[in-house]
Amino acid sequence: MEVESKGRWRVLTVTERDGREVALLLQSIESEGGHVWP
Repeated sequence: MEVESKGRWRVLTVTERDGREVALLLQSIESEGGHVWP
């Protein structure tokens, strides 16, 4: 899993077992008081 910070946003790249890459865009934990929204 790779985590890349882009300002307030974090991009998580997850490689699935079948080889697909799924990119998840999450708001930075610091900016939301510790809450991570799916």
